[in-house]
Amino acid sequence: MHIFVDGASSGNPGPAGAGILILDSRGKVLVQESVPLGVATNNQAEYLALLLALRHLVALGGPRATVFTDSELLYNQLTGRYRVRAENLRLLHLLAVAYLRTLAVEIRWVAREENRVADRLARAAARKRRS
Repeated sequence: MHIFVDGASSGNPGPAGAGILILDSRGKVLVQESVPLGVATNNQAEYLALLLALRHLVALGGPRATVFTDSELLYNQLTGRYRVRAENLRLLHLLAVAYLRTLAVEIRWVAREENRVADRLARAAARKRRS
């Protein structure tokens, strides 16, 4: 499976959203979701998008997946290149790492242009009110 995730925040912090696109190995859309997150920073939204996507992966029974993100911070923190210094990201990071340890998931960084659908979904969610 291929999973594309993105988070967006207007105001940073401000109204935030998560965008998730999950494709099977043939490119068929399994999940396309735009989730309002309430008020959050952009980096919090990136982590929350990843966590929501991993929850979907578990529900789908996906044994293997590649997660694509255009967030250099998220990618570098999850691969151990950067330390998590921001207090508001520590718990989200711990949760993501715990999920990733139980799944066969590879994290890859991609340019924003390669993550357009998730970006569009995240921005749309940031414009919606959380219900």
